[in-house]
Amino acid sequence: MASLKNSIRLKKLKPNIYCIIVSNTQLLAKVFIRLQEFYESPYKEINRQHFTLAQFKKIYAKHKHGEFTYYTDWTGFNIPGNIVIEFFERFKDLSPKERHLKTLLVEALQSSDKFYVIGVPRLFNSDIVSHEFAHALYYTVPSFKKIMLAASRKLSKRVKKQIFIKLREIGYSRAVLFDELQAYMSTIKMKDVQGFFGKGIKKSHIIPFRRILKKFYHD
Repeated sequence: MASLKNSIRLKKLKPNIYCIIVSNTQLLAKVFIRLQEFYESPYKEINRQHFTLAQFKKIYAKHKHGEFTYYTDWTGFNIPGNIVIEFFERFKDLSPKERHLKTLLVEALQSSDKFYVIGVPRLFNSDIVSHEFAHALYYTVPSFKKIMLAASRKLSKRVKKQIFIKLREIGYSRAVLFDELQAYMSTIKMKDVQGFFGKGIKKSHIIPFRRILKKFYHD
């Protein structure tokens, strides 16, 4: 437990946004794997279901050509407070890492206020933090969500379809596509836009989202 305390710590970015900072990306993924997949897994056997780590590894590897690569595939995590509460209520077989996470979040879990949890590696870059922070704002700030959804509706059907196809390919469930759209569009580097989403997604599509996040980020 002492090593976990040194490797996993909590920082509040805002009164209701809890940031879990972990010493490296692989440990980060090991801390959040079941909680994150309980929230938004594309696999029906996993999403909002109780499952063991072994069960998830088997399913994930099946969709990754037989190789389990989760711990290197994902470098940032985000979960709404209501999902965090439900997870800890339903999962009684917590790992030591999950128990430590629950201890760090005791204030949030005992509060009646809406909250959000994000997870980032200690040697994070600003893009990871901004991306996960965008998710937190989308959940905790109604005006932010409203403005981001309005910006999303202004995109053509073709552009939205292309973005959603890419997000589904990565492994996101349909339930979080608009949330992921705003988070990626507001934080992706300009030079990476077409390399990530493909031709047809332009910098002009990105700019409105970046401006919205910048405004709320510094409020």
